Amino acid sequence: MATAEQLKALVRSCAEGDQAQFLSVAMQVAAHAAKQGHSKLAQELRSLVDQVRTRGPDRTLPTRSAHAPR
Repeated sequence: MATAEQLKALVRSCAEGDQAQFLSVAMQVAAHAAKQGHSKLAQELRSLVDQVRTRGPDRTLPTRSAHAPR
């Protein structure tokens, strides 16, 4: 799970439109998750960051409803 500082950094970078910082912090969250033994979460985060980087700064990922089944 992300630390409080990482969550605040994610919100700040999103609010400022700083995608590079947002992705950097997301990778930090992934690394932290991996260290905590949350390997599936870590891999999913890394995969999402890679998808965003591949698509470029003007493209976003499709979102999933909070109530959609997994």
